[in-house]
Amino acid sequence: MTISDANDKTPYFPNNQYHVTITYDVAVLTSVAYITALDDDYGPTYNQISYSIQSTLNYQYFDIDGNSLLTTSKSLREFENSTKLYILISAVDNGNRMSSVTVTVHVVQGTSNSFFDDPDTVAWFAALMSMLVILLGATVVGLYRYCKYGYVFSTRGCCKRYPCDSTCIKCKAVFGLIDSSRFSLMTVISLQLQRKKNTL
Repeated sequence: MTISDANDKTPYFPNNQYHVTITYDVAVLTSVAYITALDDDYGPTYNQISYSIQSTLNYQYFDIDGNSLLTTSKSLREFENSTKLYILISAVDNGNRMSSVTVTVHVVQGTSNSFFDDPDTVAWFAALMSMLVILLGATVVGLYRYCKYGYVFSTRGCCKRYPCDSTCIKCKAVFGLIDSSRFSLMTVISLQLQRKKNTL
């Protein structure tokens, strides 16, 4: 006598709902999570399950394959300020028995390590590079004039040689600018390091 199993069990999800977290700046087709259903029917015929996302809520941002892998199907960059997206996943067996579960996707701010992903960092970097370009240009011009003419600024009055007398007004002004730029540079670096430390 042979006892055969009947396809009388409905697929089910182990959890009543699922919560996953993803950053807003991930690439399209990024894996999010496995949302796997179970079927208590016996054998490879009856307990085969197919998955789909119902066309409701925020379905357009995600997709799910036959292995229950949930992936992004659309960019999430419009949710930079963090939000929650909701999708309804269905599991269907060969007997068309179906169950569904709600998945809450928490979209959070990006955690990418790329230096240029943060607008504040880009602004600091641009200011830093501007100061370095100014200092480099002034240094190159000064060295050129000193090497070619034997002085830096003018043959008249002070500044005939470099370095000149400490009482030179022109040199005080230039050296003050250099000191201020150096201080600003160190301040930028310190603030950036402190900011990175606070985010860790």
